[in-house]
Amino acid sequence: MKKGFYVFSASYLIGTFTVALVLTMSALDKNQNAKLDVYPKLSYSELTDAYKNLKYLETTKVNNAKEYFENLEKLDILEGSYRRAERDRVPLDPRYNTSLVDVGFLSRGFTNTNVNHVADVNWQEFDRLSKIYQKKKVNPLNAMVPDQVDLRHTYIWWLAFYLGGILLMHIHYRIKFRERKCKVWIDAVSNIKFWFAHGFWPASFWWYPNTTPIQQLVRARQFATSILVLGISGFAGAGKVSASEKKGEEDPKSSGHTILYNASTLTNSKFLGLDGAVFHPSPVQQSSISITFENGIYAGLWHSMPMTTTGMSPNFGNEIDVFVGWSGTYKGLNLSADAIYINVASLKKVPRGDLVQMIGTVGKTLKVSPRQTFKHYFALRLAVPVRGNVPIGGWFTHSGLQYEISDIWRFGISSNIELLRDSGAFGFKQGYIGRSSLTVSTKLRKGVTLNAPSFAASTPISRTQDGRKTEIVPGAGLAFSW
Repeated sequence: MKKGFYVFSASYLIGTFTVALVLTMSALDKNQNAKLDVYPKLSYSELTDAYKNLKYLETTKVNNAKEYFENLEKLDILEGSYRRAERDRVPLDPRYNTSLVDVGFLSRGFTNTNVNHVADVNWQEFDRLSKIYQKKKVNPLNAMVPDQVDLRHTYIWWLAFYLGGILLMHIHYRIKFRERKCKVWIDAVSNIKFWFAHGFWPASFWWYPNTTPIQQLVRARQFATSILVLGISGFAGAGKVSASEKKGEEDPKSSGHTILYNASTLTNSKFLGLDGAVFHPSPVQQSSISITFENGIYAGLWHSMPMTTTGMSPNFGNEIDVFVGWSGTYKGLNLSADAIYINVASLKKVPRGDLVQMIGTVGKTLKVSPRQTFKHYFALRLAVPVRGNVPIGGWFTHSGLQYEISDIWRFGISSNIELLRDSGAFGFKQGYIGRSSLTVSTKLRKGVTLNAPSFAASTPISRTQDGRKTEIVPGAGLAFSW
């Protein structure tokens, strides 16, 4: 009976997931093909000629918003034609070596040169034309992501997969509880993991339930005591934190853990790069997850995703970074080394347009008091394109000072000021950039921290004249560790 149930469960979940996934991918492909069909069908020689005819826009400064958006539409159409040529597998000609990545950097140069200037001239006109531009549906920012996709036929299958999975997982949990000689109802009323395990069953299936009868009994008594204390406190109007909660907050972290997991998510008003350039001018959600071992080696994934579309081109708000590194101390110095693969083009285009960055850092920590710390550091960062010479590589030096104050009740402050030397990477000019940041953190509970507000600022110190200017970016986010 038990074996038959698990065979049925696996068959049901795999079947509904496969059907839902196939229907979703089919809808995406259909929508994408319909979008690309509106662009002109050109050979690579014609595409190269069109690119050369628009190359002048990279350094051209327009006078008004109308001219700005007209030129953006030209670049949009050119990029759409390149995408259609790639989809239709138009034969390559070695005499014409321009690519979709070249068009993206041409759009970036044109935007960096003009967007702030044009918006400052007449913001009302700029905002009006920007909305018109978005409605035209000519949007190379997310050309690989359909604007409107008909997913009506897939919803029922995704719901069948998810809701059916909840029912099957509940039966699975009941079987596990019975094998452990535990009671389902005790976990249902005293353990939040019970409901989390149902709502997020694809992840919790592997580790829940992991309780024992004794643990259940202890948890049930704690739950009953908490309810009793809460009821008495509410009746008396006390409104104070219970003793058991205070004790839980004061418990130190277990010293037996040799692996540390971290995750964070941060919402910023725009994507401000380390070199002072604005990669995306509207809100972005930037998240990361990492694992750190006792020997100092760590690895993780960082992801940036635009939260809105603004009609501005190009969209470098989409980025996926995979990193691995080591940090440690030697003779009182803080040392670290990192290798990062930066995916800035579509995943389907890997490795074209992507970067590899190598970073080496050396620093010194000065502990002013148990709660206050100063850190001075120097870092060398090398950026190299994975294939070819697009985007343009280069090196950076970072020299900075970091100040941290922590454990002021639940609050902490972290600030940083840094001088950056840019050798001219990514098509920008050589120069010095000043950078700073400030974050106020609040410990919500063990392993959960609110980072709000946070600010990042950047300003050119030398006259770069490449579109970079003073930027202040507010943000807020959460950090988790366990």
